[in-house]
Amino acid sequence: MRLIVLGNAISGTFLLTRLMSYFKESVVEDIVPKMYFQGVKINSFPEDEDGLLFWRKGNHSFPFNGVMSEKAAHNTCKSLVENNIVILNIVRDIFDAIVSKPVPHMCNLWVRAIEDHFNLHNYINHWLKYEDLVQDPDITQQTVADRLQLTIKHKWSSYPQYLAPQLKYNTKAHHTLRPINTKSVGKKERLGSKELKGICDKTYDKIIGLRKRLGYD
Repeated sequence: MRLIVLGNAISGTFLLTRLMSYFKESVVEDIVPKMYFQGVKINSFPEDEDGLLFWRKGNHSFPFNGVMSEKAAHNTCKSLVENNIVILNIVRDIFDAIVSKPVPHMCNLWVRAIEDHFNLHNYINHWLKYEDLVQDPDITQQTVADRLQLTIKHKWSSYPQYLAPQLKYNTKAHHTLRPINTKSVGKKERLGSKELKGICDKTYDKIIGLRKRLGYD
């Protein structure tokens, strides 16, 4: 199986990609970390293996990160599926993400990413919420295992114990190796609705609607 983890900025794509190595089928080779952090073109993704090769979106534009137009995102999803690459999509509450690590145009990018999530949902093999991942890591892992027919080797709650050495580099800022915890959930409470509305400005009303569709609030 060949798998790619996709999601918008500060949604947990780094964490989820590392956690994919906790399945028995995972194949951690020199080429995987290179793709994991740098990204590669779809047609240069390794041929199918008996195990699980996993890949993060890297520095390239991909669906569900808010950078691509809807048409480009659709074409890329189609190409991923045609190349038998499994899409694992992670989403996170934008209001928590804003407080965690604000990035330029974050609100606009989140709106586009979540629009992709709904408009291109048929291409997604499985999706999960960042909040479920950090609050109930083992239950979330079991759901992923069942959905993608994988076998658990180590429980996600044990992270970063058992993490493959190849996946331990580039651990700075929000990519540090620390145990999974729930401190990143509910950060929006530090700001009032007026402040959040001011940050998101013209996209605020659209964000409220998309958050409800995702089951937030």
